[in-house]
Amino acid sequence: MFFVSSFPSEVRPYCRPLVIITLRAALPSDEKDLSVLYTESRRETFTWCEPTMFQEEDFARETKGELVNVACDRGKVVGFVSVWEVDDFIHHLYVHRDYQRQGVGSLLLARGLRHCKGGKARLKCLIRNKPARAFYLKEGWMIVENGRDSLGEFHLMELKTGSASAYLF
Repeated sequence: MFFVSSFPSEVRPYCRPLVIITLRAALPSDEKDLSVLYTESRRETFTWCEPTMFQEEDFARETKGELVNVACDRGKVVGFVSVWEVDDFIHHLYVHRDYQRQGVGSLLLARGLRHCKGGKARLKCLIRNKPARAFYLKEGWMIVENGRDSLGEFHLMELKTGSASAYLF
């Protein structure tokens, strides 16, 4: 890709800044960053909902007892996955908008699947969240039933954890 400046004779290569993603277990010191990411992502994504229904204190309550892993770019939290291990349930997967469509979601999903030991993993995906639905279908998830919750209609999706994507990382 090239960037063309306002000077016709000058053409320069356009380069994105180098992104170095590391995955690790969430630390207590990450909670503020995770709360902000969780709140902002839901407000931006769930546009059919009143933005004030999403608050920073939701993160601690809605991930209590879950295994949370984060994706960081040079120490900055840019995404997370949370797993309710008892049910092999991927409860949350959020990536900062500036890091979407760069493989971060796939890395986090694979990391979360490592903790699903029962032969299959499950998750809920809101039907109106078309980018997320397309992402999970691309990753090999299957729609097994439909339901409704406070955010709207959702697909319950399932992935056999013996699938290739479960072993990536």
